[in-house]
Amino acid sequence: MKKPIKSEVKYSLSAGVVSLQEVSDHLSLFGDTTYNTYLNRLIIVASTFASNYIGESLESSTVVDYYNGWDSRLELSKRFADSRPAPSVTYYDAANVIRTLTTASIIDGSGETAALVYTAAPLVALSTQITNPITVTYSTSNLNTAESEAIKQAVLMLISDLFHDRADNIEGSRYKAFITAERLLAPYRRNWV
Repeated sequence: MKKPIKSEVKYSLSAGVVSLQEVSDHLSLFGDTTYNTYLNRLIIVASTFASNYIGESLESSTVVDYYNGWDSRLELSKRFADSRPAPSVTYYDAANVIRTLTTASIIDGSGETAALVYTAAPLVALSTQITNPITVTYSTSNLNTAESEAIKQAVLMLISDLFHDRADNIEGSRYKAFITAERLLAPYRRNWV
């Protein structure tokens, strides 16, 4: 199995794990757009809190892994999101022209790390002038569907609590919604060793 020599992660610039429409529905605002700017800020705040509490980004991201040679298994540096399009594999050929690999492959997610698996290693000559001539580009997500729904509900509860109690910021007080949100997030918290 070939491991990537280098990896780059490009994070999305989305506003959070819930949409403005989901928040408006949750708060029963019924089309009232008066608070939209404030709600967009709360979405970012609550999503950031949830992300920090869990210890991982909640957003999907694009990953580019670089390899210096072919193998029948190219290990991916991040968890592959099954619902995403298949990885794109490009390489520089012997004439230093960038090409897209069309050989069929599958994603093997059964191990600790996912890998792009070919029935046989591609027999394509690579550039000798470029250090890492092979790139694999794919999308990754830290959440599966079940996690996503629980985390969304926790974020909605936090937003609701912040929205309804804007003036109440007593130091040390903990509200029921906040505690419930923490309990919803707790199973997905990444334990640091």
